Amino acid sequence: MQQKSKSDRARRELITRLRQGTYAPGARFPSTRQLAAELSLSYVTANNILRELERAGFLCRKPGAGTFVAAPGTAPQPRGMRIGYLVDVHESIFARFFSSVLACMPGTGQYDNIPLRMLPGRDDITAEEHAHWMEEIFQTPWDALVIYGDRHFPFREMAKYLDRIPQLNFVFHDDTELDFKYANRILIDPEKTGLTAGRHFLAKGRKKLAVFSLRVLDEIYRRRIGGTVSHHGIRIFNGLQKAYEEAGEDFFSLVRAIPLDDTLDAEKVCGLIRQGFTDFFVMGDSRAGSIYEAAGKTGLAVGRDIRILGMYNILESTMFQPPLSSISVHETRIGELLARAVCEKWHGKTIRVEPELILRESSPLE
Repeated sequence: MQQKSKSDRARRELITRLRQGTYAPGARFPSTRQLAAELSLSYVTANNILRELERAGFLCRKPGAGTFVAAPGTAPQPRGMRIGYLVDVHESIFARFFSSVLACMPGTGQYDNIPLRMLPGRDDITAEEHAHWMEEIFQTPWDALVIYGDRHFPFREMAKYLDRIPQLNFVFHDDTELDFKYANRILIDPEKTGLTAGRHFLAKGRKKLAVFSLRVLDEIYRRRIGGTVSHHGIRIFNGLQKAYEEAGEDFFSLVRAIPLDDTLDAEKVCGLIRQGFTDFFVMGDSRAGSIYEAAGKTGLAVGRDIRILGMYNILESTMFQPPLSSISVHETRIGELLARAVCEKWHGKTIRVEPELILRESSPLE
């Protein structure tokens, strides 16, 4: 009862300030953390008060910007279901994914699909930056969150806010060791992706394969964010190994892993070619350019002497000369399923979307 009384006093105090003009209309309102410190409240209690003031029409929360004072007499406006997207929807396959979601949801204003600010996927992001990011996100109440759960996402920091997420959806990946029991997972199938790539190359008769893979994360960073050791890049290798084992070939002597990083260049690829590697699988189509450049430097023809297979089937795949073969993860299908998950209020469902080999001249059938 004491905590409830304290909460009521804080609410009345803030309403009095708002009515007396302590905060000017349109001005930024103190953050949840600032109010909690000023009024000696818990973070959760302060956030609940802000939500109540918003519903009462005193405040307006703007995703990614903060909380602002509404104009006097403004009545709370009915809103659609707020769905926040922690996915870079302006980039490549994620843009197509987001377009698919929007196309599959009713255009009645019932759903507000809101892309949110993303942090770069680097393991030099500090714990403080992750904490500030999550605090910024949860200034706004969400009916659902959609998360690109790759190995850089701060799963552990987000888990502190689980009581504020009615529906949680991981898309593409869920590279975490934490147990988000009620989350929906609409994911690519990394092992089948690796299996598809391995079978494709083995069917050609040549067996030495260079794989440009994801860089290993700093171990302290991985543990801090709650990432898993067996992230999707590792599971792709599991599929590759299975392809070699089912063909009776020695995976360990025939396959070379080269971490993708900013220092990857054509000279490194030329070195691999001199060692007898002429088949290349790249976990990300955009990185294939170094292999094309190396082929030109060594006088070899892509599609005949050098074979290249990418992943994600981005638009740029068709712009290489010759065009790049790639593995599609069917991002529009993931978008369709996500729209269903939100509209039908799924909880705890997992669906893996089958990859598809898209063959072009960089690695033809013959």
